[in-house]
This record gives sequence, C-alpha cells and structure tokens, in this order.
Amino acid sequence: MKKGAEGMKTDADRVRGWMGHPDQQLQVRRFRLSGGREEGLECIDVQAGSGLSFTVVPGHGMSIQACRYRGINLTYLPFGGSSGPGMTWQMEEYFEGGLMFTCGLDNTGPANGSYGLHGLVRRLPAQNVTVSRRFVEGGQEVEIKGQVIQSGLAVPSLVLERRIRCGDLIPEIWIHDRIFNASGIPAGWMIMYHFNIGWPLLSPKARLHIPGISIKPKNETAARDLDTCLRVLGPQPRWQPQVFFHTLDPEADRARIAIENHEAGIGAAITVNPGQLPYLTQWRDFREGEYVLGLEPCNVLPLGRSRTEAQNRLPVLEPGEERQMDLTFRVWDLQ
Repeated sequence: MKKGAEGMKTDADRVRGWMGHPDQQLQVRRFRLSGGREEGLECIDVQAGSGLSFTVVPGHGMSIQACRYRGINLTYLPFGGSSGPGMTWQMEEYFEGGLMFTCGLDNTGPANGSYGLHGLVRRLPAQNVTVSRRFVEGGQEVEIKGQVIQSGLAVPSLVLERRIRCGDLIPEIWIHDRIFNASGIPAGWMIMYHFNIGWPLLSPKARLHIPGISIKPKNETAARDLDTCLRVLGPQPRWQPQVFFHTLDPEADRARIAIENHEAGIGAAITVNPGQLPYLTQWRDFREGEYVLGLEPCNVLPLGRSRTEAQNRLPVLEPGEERQMDLTFRVWDLQ
C-alpha cells in the first residue's frame, strides 16, 4: 500500500514507527574473528525477530556457518572450528561443516588428478561483498551479496554471484546463485550445496522426507541399509559413513527435503527446483563426535570430475553462458 493523496502510511512506515534502530527486529553485524586458526575470518551475523539467526562467511565462498532457531542449534559444527584467510587445507584436512557450504565449481565428489575433493570454490574468498537492508511490506529484509571467482592460467574462468536474503518475520533464508562462464572457452562445471544437519535437530526422534523417484547406494556399505536409509540413528561407536543418491522428480516445480523432530519441537526444509538441481546426495555419518546428516542438492551426481566426463555427463557452459539456482531453507515450530 503506497502513500496516497489522503496521506495514508505504508506498512513499512508503520513498522518504522514502532522502533528506534532497525536492529530491534533484524540485527546485522559484520566483524572479524580473532585467535587461533580463525584469526582474521570475516563474518556477517544475522539475528531476525522470527527467532532465526545465522552467520555468513564470505571468506569460505559465501558459506553459511552457524544457524539457530529460537536458540536451538540446527547444524553440525566441527570440533576444530573455522579457518581464517590464507588457510588452503583440502577437505580431508579441514571440513567446515555449518549450515551450508558450496562444492564445485570444478569438481564434486572424490579427488582425482588436479581436482580436490568437492572442488575449490569453498576455499575461495568472495569479493565485492555488500550488506543492505530495506523495509518491505510488513517488515524489513537484509540482503548479503558476494562474488566468488574461480580462475587460473589456461583454464576457464567461472564466476559465482550469490545473494542471500532473510526477512525479520519469517524464519527462512533465500539463496539465489548466478554461475557464468566469463572466459572465451567452454567450461565444464559441477555444483553441490552441502547442507549439514546436526544435533539436537538431528536425533533418533527425527523424521526425514526426501521426495525422490529413485535411490541408489554409493557402495556396498550403503547398500546394506538401502531400505532404511531415511532412518536416523543415535551416535554409533564404529559407524561407517554412508552415501545415497536420490533422483528428484523432474516434472515437479519444487522439491522439499524436510526433517522434523517433535522432541526438539522444530522442523526444517530445503526447497529446490529439480529443473536446476535434479539430484540430492544424502550423507549419513553417525559416528560419535562426528554426528551429522548431509543433505546435498546438486546439478550432477558427485562421482568426481574424471568419471563424470568419461560418462559424458559433465554439464558445460559455453563462453558467456550462465545458469541460475534458487534454494530456500525454512524452519518452523512443531506442536
């Protein structure tokens, strides 16, 4: 509702009238960590009136680290914490966890040749990072933008432009990515969004729903539990991690991957467009001290760059061509 000739106020005007600083309902803080291997790591912290809070880390490819709802943790966070700028450890040496980090753009899956496990982009710092806030109908909204460039000598230049938005009233994070080939040669590309669910949202009381049309185990270890792959166990002393590949319904406009835990009193869901991300990798790691469930939408199965090329399944962006990805992560209360 816009202000008319009668001088009527918009909803945004009414919201402003109830507060001094906008941080009363949607607090945004930009800061750097100090001490240990986290030294110098830039963070952007968002705390919304809906009860949702999360931390964006530009230095880790615009990943989202800590995430809580009404004070309840939703993610897996590694024992060693985060790593600051200049740390170039491989995935085997440092797994950042958090709500979501990006795998790609050169590789998803096993390391092979010059391609590391799950690719390079998660370790690249973003540039042109901006934080903006605006009043919208009924409240306000924050948008965090950044650009991650993966380039090198005699290889294609791929650019990931990410926008992360959150409002003050609805406990939901919107992620919009634009991936484009900025070079003059064709570029093979792979992308996977590595969501990591942790305790107390993750527990044997949790119920998992994945709307796939087919499921395939990665190996014999996973095949043994194929029929119960959606079941959540408690921490196990001698657990072997398992991976399952789900194919989403290509005819659906949206696919909603959900987990609900009545004991914790909350549910959460990742929503994707199967036309953009037709697969979901499910990673079950129920080891004691490493208790995590990976829910990982992807544009191609994460079998590794070399194997994907050999099967003629590697997506290719021509010079100047682009793709767009849209995801949401939403939380709600359970009765």
